[in-house]
Amino acid sequence: MKRILSIKTANECMVRLGAADELSLSILETTARIHGTELSRMDETESSGAPDVILFSGAPPEGASAEPVLCAQGVAFHRAGGQFFCRVSDPPPAGWEESLRYRLPLLLSVMLATLGSSKCCLFHGCLLLNRSGKGMILTGESEVGKSTTYRRWQNAGGEGLCDDLMILSCVRVGNGTPSFYAQPLPTWSRCLREGIPAKELRYPVTRIVKIRRILWLTRSATDREELKSVSLQKWHGQLLAACNQHTLFLQQTLTTEERRRLALECWKIVDEIDKAYSPLALAAHLDGDLRKTLENI
Repeated sequence: MKRILSIKTANECMVRLGAADELSLSILETTARIHGTELSRMDETESSGAPDVILFSGAPPEGASAEPVLCAQGVAFHRAGGQFFCRVSDPPPAGWEESLRYRLPLLLSVMLATLGSSKCCLFHGCLLLNRSGKGMILTGESEVGKSTTYRRWQNAGGEGLCDDLMILSCVRVGNGTPSFYAQPLPTWSRCLREGIPAKELRYPVTRIVKIRRILWLTRSATDREELKSVSLQKWHGQLLAACNQHTLFLQQTLTTEERRRLALECWKIVDEIDKAYSPLALAAHLDGDLRKTLENI
């Protein structure tokens, strides 16, 4: 093992990636730069456990499945029990597919943390900060306007940390009430839509933000922008979709039983969200005053 990339979530869960050779080490170093963190040596992290995902090139390590359990452009996943090995190609594929070598191993590691009952998950949404520095998460279907709302917030003088993906963690405080914290992750679609090389993305995953509110983002059917209550059924459906959207492809690496357990863990996270926040939607409108709409959040 060359080096390890370790990310600590707000609830003390450790997400770890390892590199087995020089090629995979260079990819891990770039992954660390993208996420604003640093690598450590194996002997510095031995007490906290081995990596869940190890990058390598060449033949699969001893004990790993000879055939990959999942393939994408330039990467292939093998597994040995509960540990996964990600083979990376050299040279990498051109264009957006090159970003898969930085994206998929880390997303798989977070998904495995969710599967391990850590009460943290990949969450689809944008992360805005209110005046006091607390987080507001807007989640919703793809193309509903999260990135647009993110830009509107910034244009109005607000601060945002990510507009697509984050690590969401549940933390129990002294009286047992759940609190939620988010850590930003890259908007990988920018590599495809805007042609930005993955290596140029910068998202500080070590920045942890306490979440004041989670809102379901919809488009206003009138000329008004407003906050409104939503049914529990729609609320649960959207939250579950947000917990699963960025893992659907990677779930193919899991067994049927593991997928069932993952679904159960996501439901547990949704249940904790219910205890912390009431169902509320932001019906957005381009002519609205977003700072005024969210001023009390």
